[in-house]
Amino acid sequence: MQARQIFFPRKGEVEFEVVELPEVGDDQVLVEALCSVISPGTELAWLHALPNTPGEFPIRIAYCSCGRVVQKGKEVRQFTVGQMVVYQALHATAQVMDRDKVIAVPEGVLPEEAAALPLVGIALQGIRKSQVTIGESVAVLGLGLIGNLAGQLAHICGAIYLVGIDPDPWRRELALSCGFDAAVASVEEAQRGGDPQLEEAGLFEVVIEAAGVPEAVVQAFELASPFGRVILLGSIRGRTEQVDFYTTVHRKGLTVIGAHNARRPQQDEMFGVKTMRTDMRLAMSLLAGGRIKVGPMISDRVSAEEASKAYQRLWSRREKLVTIALDWSRIS
Repeated sequence: MQARQIFFPRKGEVEFEVVELPEVGDDQVLVEALCSVISPGTELAWLHALPNTPGEFPIRIAYCSCGRVVQKGKEVRQFTVGQMVVYQALHATAQVMDRDKVIAVPEGVLPEEAAALPLVGIALQGIRKSQVTIGESVAVLGLGLIGNLAGQLAHICGAIYLVGIDPDPWRRELALSCGFDAAVASVEEAQRGGDPQLEEAGLFEVVIEAAGVPEAVVQAFELASPFGRVILLGSIRGRTEQVDFYTTVHRKGLTVIGAHNARRPQQDEMFGVKTMRTDMRLAMSLLAGGRIKVGPMISDRVSAEEASKAYQRLWSRREKLVTIALDWSRIS
């Protein structure tokens, strides 16, 4: 069986290629895609060869898809033909997946919301590493998809005062609609404001860097309170220079935590961090139970045939777009 999948043949270019799928093994399933979601941070960075990406083409990258099982191996018991599932794979019409790489989607969850589940998992591992506890103050730098989700998850963990920081007014409005206590345009505004009940006005016990720009790292250090934790959740595209580590990190006693999704244990319960499968299962429960909101950040849903245009729209930043879902049900 053949499938069509998206790849980047050259810098800034998005095309389709035809690939031959392997036979379905005894412990595998064949899934036909319903919807996939573009990861705006990682995929756009790789597409445009930004710093800290391979910069070599062709490139094949993506990981957010939802589809239906159309065939299963004889050892597969937990899934039925026709069942909707979520999986991490390239943007493609179909995929052969190992059964332990597929998660069932409960009734009531939309395909585009389910397709974003791996992105929820990325935010969740950052929150786990931050060890946010009830009563703490949290600031999130960058209110894109990952930053917004990280804030929502911090609230679930007990953050008593959650502030989002982003220069785009519409992103701030979206964050407020998703449960943030406040959303401001700058670090200075966050420092001037704050909950008067907090012991350290204008400083935060946990600061999550989700903007992915070098300048935000310095700002995160400045925002953190003494003995605070700074979580580097965004993939930073470039070098952070002129950091006064003595003043902003050393004297304040900060803990700086790298939270790249690739650094996960092979088994659960390693320093409190879970496997991606465990986090995706939890994320699905939170999504199905209405504990987190993903739908408001799916800014548009277009036919997968319009994938190239979708990437261009996200890159141009001319529209109010967090991310775009690709509809594979209308592609041959």
